[in-house]
Amino acid sequence: LNDFQTYAIDPATFHHREHLRVAYSLLLTVGLEAAIVQMRARILGLLKHVGASTEKYHQTMTVAWLKIVERKMLVSEPVGCFDNFIGEQPELLDAGLIYQYYSRDVLESDAVKSEFVAADLRAI
Repeated sequence: LNDFQTYAIDPATFHHREHLRVAYSLLLTVGLEAAIVQMRARILGLLKHVGASTEKYHQTMTVAWLKIVERKMLVSEPVGCFDNFIGEQPELLDAGLIYQYYSRDVLESDAVKSEFVAADLRAI
């Protein structure tokens, strides 16, 4: 989490699992609302730090994944660390899981990149 917060990570290695790890850590320490704010700020900061376009940021995807992880945390027994949590919830490693909640049309529209839009297929 510290490497993410200080932009000491290599964006080329910051994939889905690493996003989940940060989401889990933030949710554990600050809760959903603050995690949304912090995740957004850090992803945008990281994009700027490496000279990438902030247009890559996707608000709906970020909030939706935080909500999905939070939901799984609420129904899981306390496991002590991210690796144990993901061992109990391996379906989270499937980045396509989001499409159980959102249609491709919604997630690929421009409007959902800057503002959160609720799931159109099933509630998170």
